[in-house]
Amino acid sequence: MVDSTGLKLCGSGEWLEEKHDNKRRRAWRMLHLGIDADAGRIVVSALTDRDVDDGSQVGPLLDQVDGPVPSVTGDGAYDRTASRL
Repeated sequence: MVDSTGLKLCGSGEWLEEKHDNKRRRAWRMLHLGIDADAGRIVVSALTDRDVDDGSQVGPLLDQVDGPVPSVTGDGAYDRTASRL
């Protein structure tokens, strides 16, 4: 199973920025995870910029796996044809 989540990167000065109403653009990254559904553990991961689409990460995630992968399950964001992987 593959999925992703957004991560907001915060520095030590975020509290001061909020206190003084200093609006700075926050840094975001996407964490893509591959999980062994039988074992319930994370087996592969990739950290990308927020503008990288989920579907483009299936190939790099599968490249991290040693051995065969019998099936891959993910939401619609990971739905791509084999020619686009």
